[in-house]
Amino acid sequence: AGSQELSLYWGSLTRSMLSLYQAILGGVDWDDLARPLTEFVSPFMALLLCLYVGFALLACMNVITGVFVESARKWAEEEKRSEFMQIANEFFMNSDTDNSGTVTLAEFEEQIDSPTFKNY
Repeated sequence: AGSQELSLYWGSLTRSMLSLYQAILGGVDWDDLARPLTEFVSPFMALLLCLYVGFALLACMNVITGVFVESARKWAEEEKRSEFMQIANEFFMNSDTDNSGTVTLAEFEEQIDSPTFKNY
């Protein structure tokens, strides 16, 4: 029965690739794959299987984490830019004291000295 498991999971290159794929995605239990390797080939092969699966899972988790972190970083950058644009718009709207739609040099210099500007 054990040699049949060895042939079933590891009998050919394509079957071995499928077994490794299933091990990563949870299609086959690690022990079901490692037991025939340990009994009929070498315990070292079972260790290699465990190292392979552990490495592959950590690599996948690293990629997924990287996608989430990059997405969060872009969102924070856009949020910061949006907040800056809102503050700048508010500052220039407050600087236009004569409601002309433009900020003159005198109006700008007047706002630079104000405590409100220093808070920006």
